[in-house]
Formats: sequence, C-alpha cells, structure tokens
Amino acid sequence: MSRVRSALIVVACACAAVVGASPAAAQSDGWFEERPFPDRSFTLDDLGVTDYDNDGDLDVFTTNHLSVQLLLANDGSGAFEDRLAEVGLNQTSGFPGWEDEPSEPSDDAPGLYIFRDGGITLQLVGAGQAATGRVRFLAPVTVTEATGAQASVTQDQATSPVRHVVSFSMSGSSTLRVRPESAALPVVVAIDPPHPLSTVFVGRDGITPLGREFTLYQRDRHGMAWADFNRDGHIDVLIVRGGVSGNISRYRGVIQDELLLGDGARFEDAIAGSGITKGTCRARAAGAVDYNRDGLLDAFVDCFGASPRLFRQRGNGTFKNVSSGLKRSRVKGNPFEWLDVDGRGAMELVSARKKRFVVYRRKGKRWEQTQSFRGRHDANAQKLAVGDYDNDGDPDIFAAAKTGSALLENRRGRFRKLNPGKVGLPSRARTANWVDYDNDGLLDLHLIPGGLYKQVPGRRFVRTGFALPGGDVVRAIASWFDFDADGARDAVLAVRREGDGKWTSLTLLENEGAAGHWLEVELTGAPGNREAVGAAVSAATPGRKQTQWVGQNDGSHLSQGHYRVYFGLGAATSARIKVRWPDGTVQGLGAVDADRIIRVAQPG
Repeated sequence: MSRVRSALIVVACACAAVVGASPAAAQSDGWFEERPFPDRSFTLDDLGVTDYDNDGDLDVFTTNHLSVQLLLANDGSGAFEDRLAEVGLNQTSGFPGWEDEPSEPSDDAPGLYIFRDGGITLQLVGAGQAATGRVRFLAPVTVTEATGAQASVTQDQATSPVRHVVSFSMSGSSTLRVRPESAALPVVVAIDPPHPLSTVFVGRDGITPLGREFTLYQRDRHGMAWADFNRDGHIDVLIVRGGVSGNISRYRGVIQDELLLGDGARFEDAIAGSGITKGTCRARAAGAVDYNRDGLLDAFVDCFGASPRLFRQRGNGTFKNVSSGLKRSRVKGNPFEWLDVDGRGAMELVSARKKRFVVYRRKGKRWEQTQSFRGRHDANAQKLAVGDYDNDGDPDIFAAAKTGSALLENRRGRFRKLNPGKVGLPSRARTANWVDYDNDGLLDLHLIPGGLYKQVPGRRFVRTGFALPGGDVVRAIASWFDFDADGARDAVLAVRREGDGKWTSLTLLENEGAAGHWLEVELTGAPGNREAVGAAVSAATPGRKQTQWVGQNDGSHLSQGHYRVYFGLGAATSARIKVRWPDGTVQGLGAVDADRIIRVAQPG
C-alpha cells in the first residue's frame, strides 16, 4: 500500500545517527517490518519516547535500574545512535561504561584496572607495578578475593552514616575483589602517589580519572520525566531512584533523586537547592503536571508502597514540598495517571491500588475521593492506557493487569468498569497502548501478549495477529510513535520472556500498512508549561470528532516525555483542529490539510 509522505510545517534539524543491529525477520508480519535496533537490554525498568534535543525527531530512552541505559537519538529516517554518555546522562559522570556488568575493559596494557564484575574488582597488570589506596563504601563490604594483594576493612565512625573503608596494597600482577552489601550507593576511590594516574583505567571504556580521588556511582534509576522545568526553552529531565533495596531510611539525606537541566547539548544535575527532596521515598514513576493550574510545571513522584510526593514549582524556579495533603488523604497506588476526567479543566489523579481504582480531586490542601471501585486485578495493575476510544470527548482507560484487565469507560465524568471480553478484548495483559495503527479514525488497542486488536463499528475489537512479541512473556513495555514522520504509528517493544533471566529483548517495528490520511500535532505552550501538559486537541472530520490529550500517547510505565498527538483521518483530506490550552483558553485553527505534522504555539 502506498502512503503519503510527511510534509513538515516546521523544518526540523536532523542529527546523524547509526545503530548497527541485525533485524530478526520473525517479528515482520506483512503490516509491520522489523528495523535495525539494539537487540536487547539488561534489567530494563522502563522504555519511552521523547525529543530530548528538540530537533523534531522522536528519540527512544530506557531506564535500567543499576545497569547501563540507552538514549537512542533518531536521525529522522529510523536510524538510531546511543548518545547517553555524550549528553552527560550516564550514571557516573565522567566514567561511561561503569554501570555495565561486567565492565572489564578489553585493554591489557600495564596499569590498575577498576571495574564491576559481581562486585568491584581492582586488577593490577604488569611486572614492576604497585598501587596503594582506599575504597570507601556507605554499605558494609566483604573482601572476596585478594590474590597478590593485601586488604583490610575498617569503619570511619566520624561520618554519618558510617563509611566502610577498604585499604589496599597491590604489587605485580594482582587482583582484589570486594562485594558491597548494596550497589546503589556511591563508592569513593583514592589512589595514593606515586602510582601514575595515566595508568589507572576505570570501567568498560578504561577511563583515566582526572584526580586521585573520584566517585563511582550506580544510581538505581526508575522513572524519567522529560520537560522544560526551568523555562529556558530546552528539555530537562527529572530522574527518580529506588530505595536501596528497602534500606533508604538508613541513608536518608545521602541518596537523592536527580533534576538534570539541559541546554540542548548536555545535561547538568541541579537537584541541590531545587527543593525536590527524596526523604525515604522508594521512587518508581516520575511525572510533570500543573496540578494547581498556575502555569508552572510541578514534579510528581510515585513512592512504592507509600503516598506519592508532589512538589509545587514557585515563581523563582524552586519547588515546595506539598506532599502532606496526599499523605493526609491516604493517597496510594501504582500506577497513577493525571487527567481531566470530568472535562472541567483541572487534573484529577487516577490510582490503581491493589484491587481498586480511585479517582482523587484536589480540594484546598486536601485530596478527596470522587470515585472508588473494585477492579478486576488482584494486585497492582501494570499500565493505565488513556484514550477516547468511543470518540465522545471524554478520556477512557484500559487498565492492563496480568491478573485481570479492565476497560474503564468515561460516562460524563465518571468511570464505568467493563469486562474486556464484552467488547472482544482479552482479560489479561502486561501492557496496553491505544493506537490508530491503520489511520481509519478509530482507536485500536495493542496488548502484550495478544498484539493488535482492531476496533470495528459498534465499539468492538477483533484480533489482527499484528505486532506480536511471541514467546512466554514475563514483562513487557511498548511505545507507539512515528519515528520516520510518514504519518504511520510505529512501535518499539521491550519484552522479557520466560528463560531470558534479566535480559529484555528490544524490537523496532515500522508500520508499512497504514493507508488512511492523518495529522500529527505538537503544541508549544507558555514558558512555564512549554510541553502544554494538560492540553486537549480535537480533530473534526465529516461524521466524526476525535479528542486526544497531551501525554496520552506515552507508552512508558514509569516515565513521561511523549507529547505528540496523532489523528487518523481515514478518507478525509483535512480536519478542523481545535486546541484547549491548559489555562482553559480555546484556539480554533479551522480546516487543516491532512498528511502533515503541524506545530501550534499558544497565543501570546
């Protein structure tokens, strides 16, 4: 089938990028063709889409707990290149590759090598070499091997929390292996003179430190919220971290989340003094939301097993902790979604907690429950997918859960729970995304497992057999985005299968079958909410009106960053576009020709 290629109204600057990976033909099904992409990732926590460099091409990112992440820059044609270290987003600044496991460099030149391999290894290579120094840990540490090396473990009681210090002396070809109780804490290494720093090599890439004392870090990253928090026109990222295997209270004040401010080329951490504090939050998801409609983006953090944290942005760019209202109202859950349930403009907070769904609305400094009802899941749902599947102007939700999914149909501001089987959908899923994959104007649903279910007249769904991951799926995340700007929604899948251990398979599927006309819309809001989080966009064609909300196309489970909205128009060659901005103002664009990406700036 032929498709109309994109005509970008705003010219985007493309960055050169190449990733070499062999496509696995088994994923191609005639509608979707697999394209080159990294084939797998270790201990993947999340996968999502963002335009981190504001060049108009949608990029892909992962969060990988304590392991190496990916930031795959898109050159606009579907070629991707990992730029995590280049932009300063690796977990230990200055030492890319440290978080790899194992991270032993391939070089065998004489010198002192420091790398990860089931713990931390110091390996001295070459006759005549000698090295002494110290490695300081926050967690208790055990020496597991000392071949040709001497090591002792002492405690530094002068600091709080106590530091556990491994003092070492090595000569000739020798090896020292130590294993800390936790890997999610900073490690400070000191190398004594006269050992030359030019022969000290750290991590997979064999980086030479700039000083004799340096810090190595695995930051246990989970959720990432990409948005322009500091109002300078460049995208930033709030990264939230876990709870040190439940021991976060022991390291309170030491472990922090990250607020990395971007300048278009690199990111620098600015969490100190920002007002965003971690406390004892075992963070999972991160989000940006203007919860109080003051025109400034606030920060939201889901704390596993506890009430979430909410930070209101002040006019001077710092944040105030306003989480107490959520705690007093006993707001808990996982996952959460912020959306305008009742169409009044304010954002409600939807929670899936164990066996229930709860909708919270802000009332002064408290949060009141406007709905609470039993779900079909026995434990937390895996994903809340938002979309107006029935085209009535209200956001509906498909709650994907491995123990029992539910379709929450919005009827004039209140949800009604439906059994998915009543509309032709399976009762269990690991993840879900609403996507009009064929551009016919009706939202379809992609599930893992199960693949794509096409919506047909009568609000029913039929299984297509497309975009199937295959295998016995243990965990899955999927994001649908138009990576090559041709108007057809493509997919990136992250699937962990039974027997794969901690390895997750990654797959990029290009949509080759969509034939309907289309429009994609990107909004630029006022400086305090440049991403226009909370805005609604409608596209009217003869006989149909579709509505989407900025952020509803995010496929990630813990993160936020995909702000484009997509409309399949079927046979229509134009659509009347209307935008309701987060401040409530409405802007009509009139009839807009189909088959293009349009960018709309908020008036004034």
